[in-house]
Amino acid sequence: MNVIIKLLLLLSCAGFVTSCILHDKDDCCTVIDIDVDVIVKNKAGKNLLDSATDNHYVAEDIRLYYLKDGGAYEVYQPYLDAPRHFSILQTDGETTLRFSADWAVRSDKETTVTLLQWRAGDNTDIDTIYTEMTRIKYSSMTVNKVTYKNKVVYDASAPPDPARDGLRLVEIVK
Repeated sequence: MNVIIKLLLLLSCAGFVTSCILHDKDDCCTVIDIDVDVIVKNKAGKNLLDSATDNHYVAEDIRLYYLKDGGAYEVYQPYLDAPRHFSILQTDGETTLRFSADWAVRSDKETTVTLLQWRAGDNTDIDTIYTEMTRIKYSSMTVNKVTYKNKVVYDASAPPDPARDGLRLVEIVK
């Protein structure tokens, strides 16, 4: 019986050692870095996500859609902490909307399209944001580029903008 226990212990140790040796050191961790921050202001410079601003946007009315295969698909997964894939938060003293870009890409590099509808049912108040997604190794995903109104507002290959503090920040004026 004692021999069997020692043999099982030896096999367990061998399993631990080989699992560490066979692990791909270049792909040790899964990184999902797909957030984009949005600040929305009116022409007077007031933040439209701030409840103190007249005619501000309300989180419950905002809808997020992913454009895929020619159709717009509303994002809603009620079991998540952020069921509509966005949250309203304070970033450097500004109220911002942080959304998750569409991570269900089919290739190693793909541009995804996110539609932000500011008031549910109002098809005249929608903004379109393009995100260039890159899959790294097997399990990691990141946003390399963000474009709004044909202007690149974030590019991972460009020198970082200290004013943006590393954020992928889209500034929208209504």
